[in-house]
Amino acid sequence: MAKPANETSDLKAAIKAVRSLVKIGGLEHARTQAAELASKHPDSVEPLVALSKVAELQCDFIQAAEIAEKAFKLEPTEPTHLIQASHAQMRAGYPEEGLRILDRGMAKFKDFVPFHINYANSQERQNNNDEAMKWVESCRKRGVDALALHMVEGKVLLKRKQWDEAEKIFKNILTMTNEPDESLAAARFQLVKLYDKTERYDDAFAMATEAYRELNWTAPITAFTDRLEEAAKVFNERNLRMWRRPNKSSKLPICIIGMPRSGTSLVEQILGMHSQISQAGEIAATSILSIRAAHMCDSYHNYPQCLIDMRPEDADAMQDWFVEYLEPYRNGAARVSNKSLMNYEHLGLMSVILPDTQAIHIKRHPLDNCLSCHLTEIIVNHHRYAAKLEDLGAIYKARQKLWHHWQEVLDIPMLEVPYECLTADQETWTRRLIDLTGLEWEENCLEFHKSSRSAMTISYDQVNQKMYRSSVERWRNYEKHLGPLIDALGDEIEAHESLVNANMPSE
Repeated sequence: MAKPANETSDLKAAIKAVRSLVKIGGLEHARTQAAELASKHPDSVEPLVALSKVAELQCDFIQAAEIAEKAFKLEPTEPTHLIQASHAQMRAGYPEEGLRILDRGMAKFKDFVPFHINYANSQERQNNNDEAMKWVESCRKRGVDALALHMVEGKVLLKRKQWDEAEKIFKNILTMTNEPDESLAAARFQLVKLYDKTERYDDAFAMATEAYRELNWTAPITAFTDRLEEAAKVFNERNLRMWRRPNKSSKLPICIIGMPRSGTSLVEQILGMHSQISQAGEIAATSILSIRAAHMCDSYHNYPQCLIDMRPEDADAMQDWFVEYLEPYRNGAARVSNKSLMNYEHLGLMSVILPDTQAIHIKRHPLDNCLSCHLTEIIVNHHRYAAKLEDLGAIYKARQKLWHHWQEVLDIPMLEVPYECLTADQETWTRRLIDLTGLEWEENCLEFHKSSRSAMTISYDQVNQKMYRSSVERWRNYEKHLGPLIDALGDEIEAHESLVNANMPSE
């Protein structure tokens, strides 16, 4: 039965409102509204589509996949629901399940080209490069010449060190002026990678500059640093003593914190080789809980001030919510790691509701770390501060300041891991990581590069290699370009070098 015109119109307006919330970053409010629409309109697929996309943006990939599957059951003639489910499973780190979904789709919609393109892309991300190229050729035999196929081919050639052929492909993408800016920027950042690997450092830096000029995005740096300062003010020693704690506890969560490109994926991959540690990736559990905290504490205050009204049963409820949120990622393990970049900000909250949380801070040389952010495409993943070196320096300093505050006021188990020391003395630091979790040592943890799980981050083609040190002191190749960054970082450079020197093994 067709819906009344006014009901259809109201639903469209509500979906539009959800999309507007997404654009301004109100993901939790968008998700709540989409979930309410799905409940109110159980026969409509649009709310499920919106809900799945918001869940994916929150890095809640398993839920995103399940919701997309529900949408497909409701609308079994629409193949894009299976594309969404497959993509979400792959981002969750389960490529085999993602490929099974694509197989289902191709069996039912054999001429639907996006299934074939996604197959090529997924094979490249798993470093199955020969298979990826077979799918590229298969698509081209069908008359398909999509930008995504050019990107896959270029990335494969780049990994095969066929520099000239790869450069030609990426430069050709730049001539596709009808493509969106993000796609052109992605090609430019692949050229940055190529020029860096072939020691054309000035060309690499210039190409990154051109990518940022083309995107022309700005970043609200002050809003971010103010939020970190507010966290330190509210989660002070007095409040942490005063706030109620839950009546129970759980050792399930391991919080990995660090800057983008600092080594968080490497640490999670190492931990994930242990039979009792499962990887959740960058799920936004801590951020979602912070948004829900005021309601769960029945407080009129916003987070984090709302915690003053928290009763032990409220803390229990928040702990239960968090543990339940991790459950789909648990796979029977005793611990679940989470490397969300928002863990930095919400470590205080975790210490209150889950006082047995273990925290691992991976810290990389500030010049190497910030340069790596600047020369990779993290800007398209909401890290717009990466466009300016001085903004990167400000963000790095603000994060370090908050970490030092957590070290002073929190009483949860914590370990600071200098990236340079981890790569120089892998076994010692891997043992320290496992010791922190309270689990028995397993030799597999030294073989992280053999993991069957795919890291669905920019680091996906690095954490599947043995430990290497080629990224240490990489900044020296770009030193003449880094004046604004060096000025912005100030004494953070010397502080980190002292930390490394104090922890390096003696020769």
